This record gives sequence, C-alpha cells and structure tokens, in this order.
Amino acid sequence: MSKLKPHEIVINTITVPAYFNGEINGAKKFADESQSPVLINFAECTFITVDGLEWLEEFVSCVEASGKHCRFENMAPSIYKVFKVARIDCLLRSCGAPVIPEGAVC
Repeated sequence: MSKLKPHEIVINTITVPAYFNGEINGAKKFADESQSPVLINFAECTFITVDGLEWLEEFVSCVEASGKHCRFENMAPSIYKVFKVARIDCLLRSCGAPVIPEGAVC
C-alpha cells in the first residue's frame, strides 16, 4: 500500500456472517496489518451467540489497544439490542452509542 496523504482515510471492512458464533477467519491478521480504521459490517448478521460476543469484545479491545478505531455499521436493531443488554463498553463505542454509566439507571 502506498503512503497516505494526511487527508486520506482508507477503511478496511470485515463482514460478519448471518449466524455469528465466534471467530472470523483472518480478521485479527487483517486488523493487525491495517493502517486505518477497521469497519465491521453486520449487514448479513441476524444472530449472534455468547461466543460471538466474547470474540467481538476481544477483537475490538485488541484493535483499540493498537491505537486504531473499530466501527460497526449496517446492524439490525435486534443485534444492537443484544449489545445494549450485554453492556460491553467497547462494543457500544464501536456502534457509536454513548457508554452506559455504572450503577442504577432510572
């Protein structure tokens, strides 16, 4: 890849399968080699398991730890609701949602 000019942004995309129950082959290597934000496309995803949530949490945390940003898009409301109920901050940040405060919320 050629060097980017300061105003250029290249976004790398990873697509989540319809039934997501864990690892996406090659995603971690793809994110490690990326020099730009990582976009996770949920257009095909209709169901996510606990293992899928755990893998996404680890993946997003690793991307963020390397100084990159991870963003989710094309997510069905039912999948977003799972993230909201799970209250996993890094996943909510990737959705663009405000982080839910700790403690009781009225």
